[in-house]
Amino acid sequence: MTSIVLAWGPQRLIKGGERRIERAWLIFTGDLIDIDGHYMRIEQKGEGGPTVVFEPGLSQTRDTWGSIPNEMAKVTGVAVYDRAGVGESDPVSFPRTTRQIINDLHNLLIRANVAKPYILVGHSFGGLNARLFACQYPDEVVGMVLIDPSHEEQFMRYAELMPAEKRIQYIRHERGENEERVDMFASAHQVKLARSLPSIPTVIITAGIDHKKANYDRSEQIHQELQSSLVRLIPGSRQIMAEKSGHFIQKDQPELVIKAIRELVEAARAKKKLM
Repeated sequence: MTSIVLAWGPQRLIKGGERRIERAWLIFTGDLIDIDGHYMRIEQKGEGGPTVVFEPGLSQTRDTWGSIPNEMAKVTGVAVYDRAGVGESDPVSFPRTTRQIINDLHNLLIRANVAKPYILVGHSFGGLNARLFACQYPDEVVGMVLIDPSHEEQFMRYAELMPAEKRIQYIRHERGENEERVDMFASAHQVKLARSLPSIPTVIITAGIDHKKANYDRSEQIHQELQSSLVRLIPGSRQIMAEKSGHFIQKDQPELVIKAIRELVEAARAKKKLM
């Protein structure tokens, strides 16, 4: 059941401990679910299946998706959530990895009674998480939309381009000194070890604006190469370019994302009818 809570700030969330909220007006939608001692916020909308589960980029809340979840809720079930340490979910005090994140998500989906199967929509770092989720729970995933997704090779390759001082700062940040306290190098290694994805219908949407810049540099070239390589790594995938978008394609060209999700929903429903 979805709940809506209004509060005048500053307030403390009763669930999840003594967490102070500084905003004047708060509107909480969805549910707080206890996941092994910390509470996570999840919101469900729409009806029917497959359920579209949104997995945001690093340090992004469920608001990053804009109107896309509401649009998709007109045609199927939708679930959006905040990872631990982000938005309205309880903070964590130690660096985490993709495997911990997807275990949290899987438990959250079960405890919130989110109906299977799932179509995973992952942006940036969320793309790594979506891929590992599909590897670990292949029978529960019938499609993926990966929006300018991170690649397991990118962190080391970007680091190699940097002068020593910047490289040290970059590695510290990616090792867990970031807002969400995620160890990106360890996460990338986990995905690399679990590359044998099942054949899942997947749409990879790659940002096109940076590719056209006059100062197009080696880092962007690496990004484009890695994006294209995902098609070879993920059986059943195809790539499209978001020519008018930067990294946040869901904000620049939401219609592209909606179209890709709709196609996977329809394909999953058609396949189910044939079985």
